[in-house]
Amino acid sequence: MADSKFLHRLLDFTQATDQQLDNLTRACNPATFGRNQQDVLDESYRKAGKMDANRFATQFSPTDLGIPEIVSDLLLRGRVPQKSIRLELYKLNVYGNVVSNHRPNT
Repeated sequence: MADSKFLHRLLDFTQATDQQLDNLTRACNPATFGRNQQDVLDESYRKAGKMDANRFATQFSPTDLGIPEIVSDLLLRGRVPQKSIRLELYKLNVYGNVVSNHRPNT
């Protein structure tokens, strides 16, 4: 049986309602940022939320879109890489008040 404290929802960002975006914002934990080698939480500088990768799923696949190869080509400029680039999804960042920035489709 699934853990009842987690509520699974599907969110299509292209058609999201204000309520759905508000739910996403509230489901996040406060996000820190790095300053002078320390993790800092300062919402007057940057108000952001985070959701760790084990709390959401996505169908977006940068590898399927060829993004590692594009990054490698841009960074290495034609040289043969010694190692491949591996992309790793580790969290979702939500910045500011998502609902206030949301514009409904017209």
